[in-house]
Amino acid sequence: TVVLLQAALTVVVAGLVAVNPVFEVRPMQRPERVSHALRDGLQALARDPVLRAINIATMLATLGWGLMIVGFPLIAQHTLHAGAHAGGYLWAALAGGSILGTIAISGNRSLRRAAASFLALGFSALAGPLAHTLAPGIALVGLTGFLEGPAWSGTVMIRQLQAPPAVRAQVLTTMMSMGLVASSLGAVLGGAFHSTQASIIAFTAVNVLAA
Repeated sequence: TVVLLQAALTVVVAGLVAVNPVFEVRPMQRPERVSHALRDGLQALARDPVLRAINIATMLATLGWGLMIVGFPLIAQHTLHAGAHAGGYLWAALAGGSILGTIAISGNRSLRRAAASFLALGFSALAGPLAHTLAPGIALVGLTGFLEGPAWSGTVMIRQLQAPPAVRAQVLTTMMSMGLVASSLGAVLGGAFHSTQASIIAFTAVNVLAA
């Protein structure tokens, strides 16, 4: 059922992309061949220190959330005593908090601001074990999401500003793909730990490194 629902949502998203005219916008300068796009995009990632820093930071942070793919169900089951399925409520609280944080904590986006956000959200996770029922657990995860908002919105904006217009899409999707690899690695590590305490400590550590 979940796979079928995901497939249906993907079809809906594809339709929305197809009918949205903004996706027909093209930069004035664009590569003539795929090989040129790959070359220019990789060179931009390799040569721009800001893009490198953002890419490494977001990969580490995404690895941390990958840990929680396993960690949230474990926390829901063993710490909050609500059943492993309640891990979905924690993800929903995280997403809602991140949206609110992005809107509420607005301002100039900078590497320093993103670093402060990564530090704050990383250390906020250490408060997770203080909750022993679902409602406080949701509140604490929502707080972590709230603190995460400036980090992700800031890094996305900095990527868009730093990436050359002609290869911006290639650069951004390449960085996104690296993030997916990091998330998968985090899930593997989370499964190996199979411990709520280890997952939370590792999550804090990688976000401190990201900052």
